[in-house]
Amino acid sequence: MMTANGVKVIEYNCRFGDPETQVVLPRLKTDLVEIMEAVIDERLDEINIEWGKIMRRYALLWRRAVTL
Repeated sequence: MMTANGVKVIEYNCRFGDPETQVVLPRLKTDLVEIMEAVIDERLDEINIEWGKIMRRYALLWRRAVTL
């Protein structure tokens, strides 16, 4: 989130099994390893991150555990 004092991180997810990640990562055209290496080398501003145009949705189903 952009604030008057710069960028602030609200949430940081790094689990590839999250439902949000499962719909976002397939759209990523740029090699994820290249992006991670650019972050490590502090040169993220030097690479072009490309996304596919396919829209994706996910549905999350769960059931309440029943204790007997």
